[in-house]
Amino acid sequence: MVPLPWRLTKPRSREAWSTWVADKNAAREAYAEQVRAARFAAGAQAYRAYQEWDVRLQAAKDEAERTGVPVRLPAAPDFGEGMIFLNVDDPRIDGYVEPPEPQGLTPEQKQRRALADRLASILTEHAPDDERAAYMVGGLSLPAKVGYTLSLQKALIEAPLVAEAAEPGSVKVASDRGGVIIRLHGPAWSLVFRYSPYPSPVLFVTDDMPEHARRVDTDADWEPEIRAAIDAAVRELARYSLGGDKHVYRPMSSYRARSA
Repeated sequence: MVPLPWRLTKPRSREAWSTWVADKNAAREAYAEQVRAARFAAGAQAYRAYQEWDVRLQAAKDEAERTGVPVRLPAAPDFGEGMIFLNVDDPRIDGYVEPPEPQGLTPEQKQRRALADRLASILTEHAPDDERAAYMVGGLSLPAKVGYTLSLQKALIEAPLVAEAAEPGSVKVASDRGGVIIRLHGPAWSLVFRYSPYPSPVLFVTDDMPEHARRVDTDADWEPEIRAAIDAAVRELARYSLGGDKHVYRPMSSYRARSA
């Protein structure tokens, strides 16, 4: 805990001025020392928590290797504000192979999912400042106002729920020259967005307009809701990644058996 700043009353006579300056400098130095000590103590506490978690993590992995049974790893302590881990390609299962498309999809759903996958590939393969990617995404999307489209408002509400309990293959996290790109397939919508290095663009493809995506990150009126939905979805995905409370570790023996 950082101590409160110090405060001294200014002198009312010249005779007290030199003493006041000395007291002020001493108080400033004492306050700085308290801040350094508080930060050091907080850092030491966080490091001890990390060491304890690492011991439990390695013990769980060793047990999984010994028994050959996948195990859910212990959740990590708080790594700090802004620190997050995401599994690439699939945020749930290590070594996951993308399954085929679900059975029973309507033509609109197939078209919508295919367009979302294409947009995700474009964003992943091209740098954020690549004009070719901007041109391709612009040709496949239209700017949209969330307030005028009920399907987009519903998708913003459902996005974190889909990230938390989606079927295998409905969630994909990719990382390449374009940064970290996340694609979610919902029941009647697909969401594609760049999360890092900055959250743009944010694209929705819906069953009522599967031939074009709707770009919503340009809607300033709904910016707080859009960012909140994205952050909530990413937090749910992080729960399945290293340090998350739902991360599953698969022993190496299971991969060797799969490749044999």
